[in-house]
Parts: sequence; structure tokens; C-alpha cells
Amino acid sequence: MRLLVTSAFLPWPADNGYKMRTLSVLRGLASLGHEVTLLAFASPEEAARDRRPLEQWCRRVEVVPMALASLTTAGSYLARMGGLLSGLPFSTRRFRSAEMERRIRDWLRSASGDAVIADGLFSLINVPPTRVPVLLNAHNVEHVILERYARRQRSPLKSLYA
Repeated sequence: MRLLVTSAFLPWPADNGYKMRTLSVLRGLASLGHEVTLLAFASPEEAARDRRPLEQWCRRVEVVPMALASLTTAGSYLARMGGLLSGLPFSTRRFRSAEMERRIRDWLRSASGDAVIADGLFSLINVPPTRVPVLLNAHNVEHVILERYARRQRSPLKSLYA
């Protein structure tokens, strides 16, 4: 099968759990004979790194440069508050990217692909409506994490936000 894997983070080097899991998925797909294209966000410094190691599992590796803003700035707190009024949570909106969506659309038009695998919820936000099957590879059960956080939070405002 021809597969597009979208990821919120470039999985090389695999230096945290998210990247290790993503890399394992890529290895597994390649070992089953699938033709994999990886489309991932990367910080500017990560985007400049050698991506050739990924090419042993991916036919093509594309990067959309993105620098995530710190979560502790005043602007971040305002953006989080705006999320309360939006239909989308801040944690998801911060990964919204017109460039990522454009590249996914380009792949859908040109690759005769069989499926898109969104590697996590933050990757799913940019997948446009399509007739091609879209699979969500969920790393966590996000709503359970938020429920636990809200239950254990001492600050009523943070609990309400969660």
C-alpha cells in the first residue's frame, strides 16, 4: 500500500517516547512492504539535520518547518483563553498549519495513495476531508489524561480550563 504518515514531530533522532513510537511504526510499515511517505513538523534546527536515516523506512521524507511557541509566555496564556471561546482546543489549534494541509492535499492528488495515517491527534487537525481512508494512530487516550489532570488540580481555574 502507498501510505502517507503525518507526524507532529520529526522522529529522528528518536530521543523521546513519541519519536521512538513513531519510528517503530515507520519501521513496521516498511517491514510489511508498504511504500511510506513521511510528512512531519520540525523545528528549524531539526529540519536542518540529516534525515537520511529515515529514508531506510520511508520512500520520501518531507518536513514542514514549525517553531512551537513556549507554553509559558503571556501570549500563550491569551491563546489558551481564546481556546475556551473556540470550537477547537488550544493544544490542537497550535498545530494547525496551512502549509501542512497543502502538502497533504498535494499527496492526496498526486500519489494515488491508499491511506493517510495521522500519527496522533495533533497530526489529524491538518488532514482535509478525503475519500482516502484516514487512520488515527493514538499515542494516548487524551480525554483520560485531561480528566485526571482536572480531578487532581488544586487550582479551580486550571481545573475548569482542563
